[in-house]
Formats: sequence, C-alpha cells, structure tokens
Amino acid sequence: MYPPQPPLARVRTPGFAGYSIAWSPFFDRRLAVASSANYGLVGNGRLHILSLTPEPNLVVEKVFDTQDGLYDLAFSEAHENQLVTASGDGSIKLWDCALQDHPIRNWAEHNREVFCVDWNNIKKDVFASSSWDASVRVWHPERPTSLMAITAHTGCVYACAFSPHNPDLLATACGDGHLRLFDLRQPAAQPSVTVPVGGEVLCLDWNKYRPMTIATGSTDRVIKTWDLRNALSKPPTGVATPLELGTPIAAMLGHEYAIRKVAFSPHAPQLLASASYDMTARIWDTDAAAMNGTHGAQQQQVPAAGVGSSMRKIHETHTEFVVGVAWRNTSGACAMSTSAISTPSGSAVETTPLLTVARHRYHIHPVAESTTSTEYTPESDLVDITKDRYDLTTFKGRLLHFASVTSPLTLLASNAELKGAQELVQACEAKFPANRTTGSYLVPRSEAQKYWKAKQLVDSSVHPDTREVILLPFRMAAFVPTNLLVVGGMLMPNPSLAGIVFWQWINQSLNVAVNYSNANKSVPMNMKEVGLAYAAATTSAVGIAVGMSRGVPKLKVSPGVKGVLTSLVPFVSVASAGIVNISCMRWKEIKDGVGVYIRDAEGNRHHVGDSSVAGQRAVAMTAASRVLTNIPTLILPPLALKFLQRAKIIPASGPLTRAIDLTLIGTSLLVFLPPAIATFPQVAKINPTQLEPRFHHLTDQHGQPVTQVEFNKGL
Repeated sequence: MYPPQPPLARVRTPGFAGYSIAWSPFFDRRLAVASSANYGLVGNGRLHILSLTPEPNLVVEKVFDTQDGLYDLAFSEAHENQLVTASGDGSIKLWDCALQDHPIRNWAEHNREVFCVDWNNIKKDVFASSSWDASVRVWHPERPTSLMAITAHTGCVYACAFSPHNPDLLATACGDGHLRLFDLRQPAAQPSVTVPVGGEVLCLDWNKYRPMTIATGSTDRVIKTWDLRNALSKPPTGVATPLELGTPIAAMLGHEYAIRKVAFSPHAPQLLASASYDMTARIWDTDAAAMNGTHGAQQQQVPAAGVGSSMRKIHETHTEFVVGVAWRNTSGACAMSTSAISTPSGSAVETTPLLTVARHRYHIHPVAESTTSTEYTPESDLVDITKDRYDLTTFKGRLLHFASVTSPLTLLASNAELKGAQELVQACEAKFPANRTTGSYLVPRSEAQKYWKAKQLVDSSVHPDTREVILLPFRMAAFVPTNLLVVGGMLMPNPSLAGIVFWQWINQSLNVAVNYSNANKSVPMNMKEVGLAYAAATTSAVGIAVGMSRGVPKLKVSPGVKGVLTSLVPFVSVASAGIVNISCMRWKEIKDGVGVYIRDAEGNRHHVGDSSVAGQRAVAMTAASRVLTNIPTLILPPLALKFLQRAKIIPASGPLTRAIDLTLIGTSLLVFLPPAIATFPQVAKINPTQLEPRFHHLTDQHGQPVTQVEFNKGL
C-alpha cells in the first residue's frame, strides 16, 4: 500500500459542512460543493463553486445560499455553467454559475428531503432525483414538472444513478436494504432487478467500463460489487416479482463505520474510491477483491492492507465524517494520472493525488451476454411530442404528414380503436405544458410512436375544429377508394345522356359531402343553407361537366384542334366543376369569413375575429389543391393507357382495359393526393395588413404590433 501523503490543496467552508462534491464535465479545474449549516440538521445551505489553480490551490469563485441545507449536486451534461442541487426542504434547484444569487429554476414535487441528484450523461437533457419520500423522479431542465415519478422503495431512497452505458437504466439504493434497477422504457416502471444488499444502502455507482457492474456501500461497512447480468439471465419467478440475486462479485471490508459514498474511476475499471463516517477516504482494487473472494465480508474480518489486499490507499487526514468523493475527469488526450477529491463534514475540501494509473482498454461484456441491452440506440431517445412529428412549415414535412393522414389504411380501424386513439391523444395532451413555445413533454421514443400512430388516426378521422368524427366515406383517407367507384361508373362504355348525368351527379354529390365535412367550421351553416348550397353546387357542376363533354365534339374546328380540346374535356370539366362545387359549399366562408387567430408567447391561440379575405384565401387554396390533384390524375393515366394500346400490350377496349385504366387512376390518386394537399399549409399564416382594416393594428399582450395571424384553410 502507498504511504500517506498530504493533500495537494485544501479549502475550508466555515459554518457549512460539505455533503457532496463534483467535478465539472466541461472544465477540468472547476468543481462544486453542496453544503449545509449545522451538519444538515437545521439551517441554511450553500453551494460553493471552486477552482483548482496550477499552484495548486483551491479557490472559492462563487457561493449561492439557500434557505435549507444542500445534500447533493450534479453538473449538467449539456450546459457548461449549469448544475442542480438537492435540498432538505424537498426542492431541487437549477443554477447557472455565470449568473448571480438566485436559481434559474426550482422544482418542489418531493415532499421530503431530496438526498441525491444524477445527470444522465447520454441523454444529456435529463436528470434524476431520489428522496426520503421513497420516490425517484426524472426531470428535464426546461420543463416545470417531472417527466416521470417512480415509487422506487418502501423507505428513504438515498441514491440514484443512470447507467453510463444505457440511458434508460436507472439504479436506486434505499434504506430498506435493497438495490434496484429500473428500465424507464417500461410503462409501469417496475424494477427489473432487486438486489438484497444488507444494511441500509447509502450509495451506489456504475462501473464506467463494465456495463452491468455496480458498486454499493451501506451501513454494514462493506463495499460490494454486483454483476446484474447474473440476475437478468435468470427467469422470473412470477409476473409481479422482480428478479433477485444475493451474491456479489466482490466484497471489500475495511471501513470502520458506514460507507457514505462510492465512485468508480473513469480511468481504470478496477479502481473504486469510497468515503466513510470513519473519517477516511479509500481506494480499492475491485479485481483483486474478486480474486480474494467474499469470505472476508461474510465473516466481518478486516483484511490487512498491502500485498494480497484489495485496499490500495487510505486518505485519513480528515477530522470529521467524509461524506463525498469524486474522481477528476481528464481529457481524452491525457493517458495518465488521476486525482480523487473528498468532502468531509468538518468544513474542509481536500485534493489528494491518490494514485497514478495508466489508461488502457478493458473488456466490456458484449450485449449478447445479457438479456438487457446495454447499447445506446436512437430508439432509446426521449422525444418531445408537443412538437409536430413533421415540420409543417416545409413542403416535405407537410407531404409526409398528409401521406399519413390520407392513407386508406386508417379506414380499417374500428370505432373502438378510434375511441382508444382519441383517449390516448387526449391523455398525452393533457400533460402538455401551458407554454407550448418553450415547454416540452418528453417521452421514450417507443411511447412517442404510439402517440403518433394514435394521432394519425385521430387527424384522419376527426375534424380539427369541431372534434367530431367525420363519416367514413367523406374522410380524405377515403378519397381514393370512393373516387375509384365513381370513376368506374363514369368509364362504362357507350354511356347514355342519363348515365352521364347520373354519374356526374353522384360525383358532385360526393364532392359536396367531402367539401362540407372537411371545411373550416368556424363559420357554421344551418341545414337550409347546406341544402341550397348542395343544389347550386351539383346543378352547376353537372351542367358544366355534361355541357363540355357534349358540346366540344360539336365544335366546327379542325380535327387536330378538336382532338386536343376533346382530350382536355375531362380535366377542364372536372376541375371547373370542382371549383364551383367548393365555392358553393363554402360560400359562407367567402361571405362572412373564417376565424383568425394570434398566438401568445406561450403558443396558445386567441381568436381576434372573422375575416372574409382569409375565407376567400382558404377556399382558393383548397380549390387549387383539388385542381392540382386532377392534373396528373386526368392526364397521366390516359397517356399511359394509349401507350399500352399502341404497343399492343392491352386491347383497345374491354374489361381488361377498363381494369387497367382504373388501376392507373387509383395509383395516380394515391400518389398525387398528398403532394396536392401539401402545397399549402393546413394552418395558413398571413400578415394582418393583408386582411381587412380592422386587423391592421393588432397588438399582443405586451402591446407590441402583431405581424402574423393564422387561420384554418380546410381540406
């Protein structure tokens, strides 16, 4: 064993006893100490920001005072100046070292002392806290409430720590004598593993090299290391009973009192530091301990330090309880040397060169050896579902959105499935923050996929204004199959005038129903108005379609011109009839206007009036989308059909030709409907100066001019 050495640097924190210490992951000479007055029993707390100078000396750069004692801290893995602290009053505070005096955020969901905080070093915008109220909570620094709350144990949860190898694995240590492992991807948040450690478990830490290895320290004075693969490889004994194991890899006995903190080295997988109420900090070789076996711990025998012992060093210059220990991180280019730092309750912080070690590669257990993957994958990410799945401000995003919303596959969902989807969407959106601009609601990607699938069904089946279910044949998802039926009737050979009129009436009646069902509902229509609009739409649209189909062949023009005009008749008649149809069915939007809204700083919409200019734009954009749908649908299939006929691949007429024609039309509708609808945003935005004069001088809640308003254009 190495001989005792004096500390490299020391600083005192008068009136405040240190409880926890941590090095910054961004600045290798910055560290912080969480401390409490009167040993944390009663009184204020203080957060000390320290700097290790080259001499070396420890210098207090800044302090932040709190109304209650501080028990733990964790530096942010995402922001170089931020860190969180755990308080005796049950609160968690987020601090910015570059600011003065006050925390930038405060959470108060725990109802007893918060004893531990730990920042996820893979999902760098997530951290966890554990409390004496027996719960563990997962947080996002920008959200006002916790992402997840877990009743982890039956007693005080003294410690929690995210795995450095898998961002969804969270380990907890409790006064009930157990270590537990939670997989946060599981919706019930039940423990995957329960380990009976012995004594009150006060601390734990993950090995930085060996994914499923954890060390624990407890009141039985024994440090134990565990390979959780041993538990995960065993079949469960019951549905509700978590797996258990009771044999550690190694047990290290040497501390004379309870072990307050353990920390694996980030530089060598076998090295472990510990802090104890016996006023010492120690360094252990866990590999040597594993080779020696666990009999020393079981028989409560203190091994002699030196050759054959797993204890590598004792630091015993403190005169009070040592309750914190942390390893200094070095850059990837640094191949040698590391330091341990410990915090005693006796108001002193010391930096000591405990060991010099060489960094080298160690075998990490392959994923195949464990039933729980320790590999980080993109599917493990947390996703903010308050934001649209696709960026609807871009054409590509709208295309992907409407391709999912207009998918005929959504028509296969039963009423029960639709109701379940609505309930799931409502339950998720009820948890969204009030501030949609800066707030977020993070869920695991697997849960986000469920939400998006449910929202796809809701968006395709429920009107966004009324929240009422649209009748199945009149949904945009039914546009392709219903139009195929109508086109099949219109393509029947040798149609009579009555047949043409009938199928055109059916076509325009279907269009009326679709236009009415998907129109902007901020301007309601009574049944009389709907009836008049229906009569006008079908009569005018049928008249245009029949008139053009019968009139063009009678024109006295050259055969070439007549051929061109005849080929354009289907497109022109259907497009013009569709425009008239939409205009008639949505005439109230043109006359009385549609609802215009502004958004506040929190992203909430506020109605500021109805605009006929906005209504005209909404109808015009919808009509243009329908025309764009008709262009490829009425041009490409006839060209393809003529090519196949000229190549003598199909006959000039007959059932096969009609079937192929229908297939080409259906494929064209299916492919070109989403891009046609996606041409214009569903929620259109416009400068209020382009609307009626009463909208020109709108102001927000702060009295600033409004430069953008929005309205629903309909489909």
